Parts: sequence; C-alpha cells; structure tokens
Amino acid sequence: MQPGQTVGQLARWCVGLHLLFACRPSTALLVERAESDAHSGPIKTEPAFSDIAADSSGPCGYGLRLMAECTALLYGRGLACGCWRKVRSLESSGMKASMLQHGNACLLGFSGQVKGLDKFERGTLGYIRDHDPVLSETVCGSQLARGFVSKAKEMLGLSVWTAFANKLAADGCRGGVTVLGTSLGGALAEIVAGCANRGQLDELQGAGLPSFHVDRLFTFGAPPTAVVPIANRNSGRKDDECFPGKRIFLNSPSGSTDLVAYSTSLSGYSHARQDAFQLMEMPGGNFNVTLHPCKTAETAAVPSWTMIYPALERIVRNGGWDVTGELKRYVEANHVMDAYLHGLDNTVESPENNVNIGARLHEQPVSVDPIMAKAVQRIAQCIAAKVGNTASNPRAEAMKT
Repeated sequence: MQPGQTVGQLARWCVGLHLLFACRPSTALLVERAESDAHSGPIKTEPAFSDIAADSSGPCGYGLRLMAECTALLYGRGLACGCWRKVRSLESSGMKASMLQHGNACLLGFSGQVKGLDKFERGTLGYIRDHDPVLSETVCGSQLARGFVSKAKEMLGLSVWTAFANKLAADGCRGGVTVLGTSLGGALAEIVAGCANRGQLDELQGAGLPSFHVDRLFTFGAPPTAVVPIANRNSGRKDDECFPGKRIFLNSPSGSTDLVAYSTSLSGYSHARQDAFQLMEMPGGNFNVTLHPCKTAETAAVPSWTMIYPALERIVRNGGWDVTGELKRYVEANHVMDAYLHGLDNTVESPENNVNIGARLHEQPVSVDPIMAKAVQRIAQCIAAKVGNTASNPRAEAMKT
C-alpha cells in the first residue's frame, strides 16, 4: 500500500464515521404532522410523472411520493398517509417502528435514530460499540454491519414486537407486506427484508414468533449494510434476486447530496439488491432523476466516492476553518425526509428527458486538490481523536497507520 493511499483511506473512513455520528437526527429527520392533519383529507399521492408511481399496482398504491409521505409519518404524530392508516407503533432507544394498513395490505416502517449525537457525546465508546459501522456480523447468511444488526435485534427483540409479528404474519396482511425505512431505519429495513425472505427471521426476533415475507422494499437515505448485497431469496429466480420497490437517495453534482447514503461504503459495505432512484438537484431548483437498475452490477455501490466528492469539495470551500461544523450542518440539511419530499415534488415532468433507464457509471479517478486533502485530514483527525483505538479488525487498523 502506498503512503498516499493509506492517508486517503484514513480520511475516507473518518469522514464516514463523522457522517454516521456527527449529525443530529432529532432535528434533521423529524417531520411533525398535527394529528388533525391526518383527518383533513387525502394526502397528495399523484407524482409529477409516471416513473415515480411505477409501483402503483396494489391497494392504495406504492408510488414514491406516497411512500415518502408514509416514511416521514414515522417521526410525527400523524395517523395516516393517503389511505394508509397507522395501527401499531413502538419506540426503543430513540428509534420508532410503525405498522400501517389499508385493507389486507400492510406497511412496516423503521425511522432513523432520534438524538443520536446526544447519545454519542454522553458515551462515545459505548455508542460506537452499540452502533459499530466497521466490524461485521453474519446473520441470515449475510455479512452485515454489526451495529445495524444489533439495532435490528434490539427492535425485534422487544416484547411489544410480538404483536407486530403476529399481525404481519396473519390473514390481515395477506395482501402483502411492504417495508419502509430511512437513515438507520433504512438499514434495518434491508436487513429485515433479507432475513424474512430467506425464512430466517428468527435470527432477529427469536424463535417462537411467526414469520412473514416482504413483497416490496423502499428506503430513503439508507447507509450500505452488507459486504455482499442482500438478495431477495423469495423471488424464486436465481437470475433475478432483486427486491421490488426502490432505494432512493439524493446525489447532485452541484446541488443537494445525502452523504449518509454513502457512509458505510468506506468499510466495504453495499446496499441491497434493488433498483436505485437517484434524485439530482439542478440549477434553478428542479430535480432530474436517474434510475440505476438492480441488474447493473454497480448499482449496489451507488452513490460512490466519485459521486459524493463534489459535495465534499463544496463543504470544504464553504467551511473555511470550520469544515467539521460545515459538514455537520450539510448533513443535517440534506439527510432529511423533507428534502426527499421536496425533490419528488419538483422533478422535471418529461420522463424522456429526465429518467435515464439503464444508465451505467463512467467514473473518472478523483483528483484531490491540496485544500480538499488538508481539510479532509482535519476531519479525520477530529474523528480519530473521538474513536481512539476501538476498531480492532485488520482493515480498520491499517487505516490508522
């Protein structure tokens, strides 16, 4: 390994840790809705153009705009999104899970973690131990980020989860189960979907509880979860193990970018196997979109380092001597459900000019200028000081040299 490569790896790893630990989900991801709003009339479910509603078969529909509304609902007090009605909720360690229903179809949603920064600052080493984004653990046949697995087991190990499991596996959800998630909850959504469709949900929720299958998966701003992309083993086809639904992320060469969607790529993790829907902000405020098909090999790895580099460069130039603070503010502004709702509401209406079906990645090597390199090293030093020597795997130790 060349010295320059070692420094670059250290910088990238530390930036990833900062993205996971430095943002404050309690303010960034909270989308409040007054309970009276839940009954004030149907929420807009029609998207700007047909591709956003591509999965609209089934009761009530599964368009991206509506799924974003239902995901945002996880944080607030509202009781409905469109014709989906919230029927169960639970909360543990700052994360929420809710079940919504329409007829015999069900949604299961996982929120991101609330007040993550406060918990990190109160007990840094304990927080990293419980939310470890570097080391892995094998669950349901996949090598997954250990911290994400711990959270999934915690949520599905609660006594109140029993009512969820019984409901999701019962006749009342025979029309299908769709799993939603954002931020850390998006990682849990991928893990739960993977385990459920392998028939190994008992590895998360314990033996004795009924299992269910996942028919669709939607995530917003989720971090990568697995060394090898989680596959849909319930598809019945080895040549097509993609989850129906979409993984949605914000990434723009000159506009808003959700850096958390890249974060754990630094530790070698990838997203689950499914179509990825990239929202790109354009000059003027409208959004372009690119659909990265599941069957394209690179899709599980987007957004890549090359794709997020322009956002990091803007953070460095705007941050001056406070690059770490600017990074935190940037993540809090873009790692939000409001940002995704805004993007979906402002997509260009012409699918012919707007949606690049089957687009492949043609990446060029990133040339890091001296200003950027110095600033990223400052971020690395800040995070390394907080992390200390907690990482113990060879890859992480090599990054510290």
